[in-house]
Amino acid sequence: MFRCELLFTLLLVLAGGCNSGPSTHYLDQLSGVATARYDTTGLTDLEDLTAKAAWSGDSTYCDSVLTHHADTSLARSRPALMVSLFFNTVMAHKTYQHRTMDRLATMAEVMDDDTLRYLHQYLHGRHLQIIGDPQGALRIFYALLPTYTAIGDHGGVANCAKRIGYIHAMDLDQPAEAIPYLRRAFQVEWVVEDRCDIALFLGRCFTRLGLPDSVDHYAAFLDDVIRTGSCAANPGPRPVGYRDQLRFNALALRAEKGSVPFDSLRSLFERSIAAYPPVNGVMPTTDYLDPHSHWELHHRYAKSLISAGREVEARAVLTYTDSSLSVCSGCEELEIDLHRTWARFYQALGDVRATMEQQDRLIAAMEHSGLEQRRRQMERIEATAAFEREKAAFAASRAAERAEAQAALQRVRTQRAMVIIVSLLVLTIAVLLLNRYRLKRRLQVEQLRARLSRDLHDDIGSTLSSINILSNMARKRATRLADADVTASLDKISDRSQRLMRDMSDIVWSVDPRKGTLEELLVRMRDFASTVLEAKGLTYTIDLPSVVPGITLQADVKNNLYLIFKEAINNAVKHAEASKVDVRIELNGMALRMEVMDDGRGFEPRETMLGQGGNGMRNLRTRAKELKAKLEVSSGPGTGTSIVLRLPLTQGHD
Repeated sequence: MFRCELLFTLLLVLAGGCNSGPSTHYLDQLSGVATARYDTTGLTDLEDLTAKAAWSGDSTYCDSVLTHHADTSLARSRPALMVSLFFNTVMAHKTYQHRTMDRLATMAEVMDDDTLRYLHQYLHGRHLQIIGDPQGALRIFYALLPTYTAIGDHGGVANCAKRIGYIHAMDLDQPAEAIPYLRRAFQVEWVVEDRCDIALFLGRCFTRLGLPDSVDHYAAFLDDVIRTGSCAANPGPRPVGYRDQLRFNALALRAEKGSVPFDSLRSLFERSIAAYPPVNGVMPTTDYLDPHSHWELHHRYAKSLISAGREVEARAVLTYTDSSLSVCSGCEELEIDLHRTWARFYQALGDVRATMEQQDRLIAAMEHSGLEQRRRQMERIEATAAFEREKAAFAASRAAERAEAQAALQRVRTQRAMVIIVSLLVLTIAVLLLNRYRLKRRLQVEQLRARLSRDLHDDIGSTLSSINILSNMARKRATRLADADVTASLDKISDRSQRLMRDMSDIVWSVDPRKGTLEELLVRMRDFASTVLEAKGLTYTIDLPSVVPGITLQADVKNNLYLIFKEAINNAVKHAEASKVDVRIELNGMALRMEVMDDGRGFEPRETMLGQGGNGMRNLRTRAKELKAKLEVSSGPGTGTSIVLRLPLTQGHD
């Protein structure tokens, strides 16, 4: 944000330096500027001309420019220009303009612009300070100072800190409290003329505290400005007058302690006031030397005279100062200091009565001025402002802590989510790798089974076939030779070789992965049952499902199911002495039910449960348990046997 006083002073510098007076011919430069409303060059010239008009006090021109240009469109495109126009108009009137300030407040609200709001608040606080309401001004400046600090507006910080320092120094007579604010303003202010003003007040404060070295420091700064021409080629009277005041104050402080020759002090005092003699008994007011400054020179000189034991000269200076102070408005604090110095003067003369009289006047003046009351009010205002700042800082700290906690919680959540995602990713990869490994192993097993099936069929199967063929040929030859013993032996060889061929065929079928479907299993069961039952001359029925789903069974399920079926058929053929065997296989959804029933002599199931029977029934139960299937055996002496197996196919297929 453009700070108003900074901008004002800067424009004066651009107009010709801080020493040059206002341009008396600025109206001659108006031709063509007012009509170039939105031309960049024209607006820059307009800004310069309104600053010159404000310097010369031409409020009519500033009012006309503000009326013509104060609109929201220009404020949005050139906010710094709008700040300058409002400020220059207020400065041109030298007094508080309610109409102009109301327009500024309205525009700030319409545009929702904080820059204009802060300018309005600052100008209002400045007005309160001028009309003698330091409490109200201090409230505004205390509120604006942290705001300007937060947004990084060094100009605003310098202005508010300077105003707070002025109130403590001039209105409350608190130089020690004023110094920190004035120092802060001095550090951030970059306009040389404003720094000169602040340096003067800092020097005055250190004078009141009796610190001549600190006063010399700021006098040296002003001397450097004069010597280097920081304002312009000719520095003008303002920094020269400021420097002479501070030099005199520092010398007077040392003279009061007797550390400098009094003649040097007198010479500097006479030179400081010679150019500004009183007019009709009234102290002069210039653009850089106000009645307070002129009075302070005489007052400080009188105190030095008292310290030097020059009571006659001191009385003359104090009498002159006392008479001139009577025409000074708003000089209550100066009157208090004067009574204090008169009391010191009479104390030095040993006049107790006069000293007591001056002390009574001092007390009355302090009560009349209300200085202590104002100080207490200011202390309450400052305490309130400090509390509000601490409250705001605490709220900001809490907000920052909450934000940090939320950020930490979000980081924890993010980290947790990342851990979960990475874990899921790792688990997924592990499952995929495991599945790939299992598929690879299964493929290897199937390849091994296929190769084993081919080798068994091609090698051992062909050998058994050769044995069977050769035994049959030998049995026929032995029959022709009527050799009964040889024929019987060859019959046994032929039977056993045929049985081995069937077993070998079963083994080859069981390990062949290409023959693992449910349909192929049912076909093989039917072929086995019909072959065995027909060979024994038994009556039988085989009832299979008409529609078989294309289910591929696992190798162990296929083998165990087939072996259970073979065991049930063999029991019916070899041990049951049955004449009829019924086979029924049903599919109910994804459940298989297999039943083998005969009309043989039967047996006692309890004996098989106790292990008194053969291995056949034990094998049936063991294989059913491996399949996680349910096996039911129903039999009794002379009532036949029924073997039922129930198998959920969801556990046995791929």
